[in-house]
Amino acid sequence: MNNKSDRESIIETKLTKLLESGIDTEEKTLYLLAEIRKVRNKQSEDKTILDLYADWVLHIELNSSNFHHKLLHKIDASIEEGMCLEDIKNTIYNADSDFFKLKDLKNELEKFLKNRLLSYDLTNNNKNWRLFVKNLLEILKEGSLKPKTENIREMSIEEDDAGNTSYKFHIKGHSTKVLVKLKWRGTTNQS
Repeated sequence: MNNKSDRESIIETKLTKLLESGIDTEEKTLYLLAEIRKVRNKQSEDKTILDLYADWVLHIELNSSNFHHKLLHKIDASIEEGMCLEDIKNTIYNADSDFFKLKDLKNELEKFLKNRLLSYDLTNNNKNWRLFVKNLLEILKEGSLKPKTENIREMSIEEDDAGNTSYKFHIKGHSTKVLVKLKWRGTTNQS
């Protein structure tokens, strides 16, 4: 069991059992992403949104890696000095709207599962996807990203009293945080 394919086979067997049992708790959500991270870290695949979330769920505070920096740098580069908070919010959202809709995450997770011939009912079934995202967001509320960018000091997840979930950005030069609401299908966050 010393070669890569044997280890990946063990992980994929565990993933098969996990997916069959349903990803219906925070613990299963965390375990799924941790196992996906193991497989993806051993491969030379480019880092993606799936990697960002797989890393984020495992850290209270995650400093920038090359991928995290690339994604957040794109958002950061859209912010101009002197912008009002509402303009910053719109600019952040427009820099990568699929990120805020969790569309990229869903597509990349489905691609990962399909490429390994694993069940993708998690992404293909709206009820399963909503439950997965709900649990994922609960985990992410525990941590934050600390990018090394010009304008963004920190990004985290926040839920308001009405149950709307937003990405919270701490922007250089502003004491008020910028909230960008998640707009993913099947939730109260839909606009």
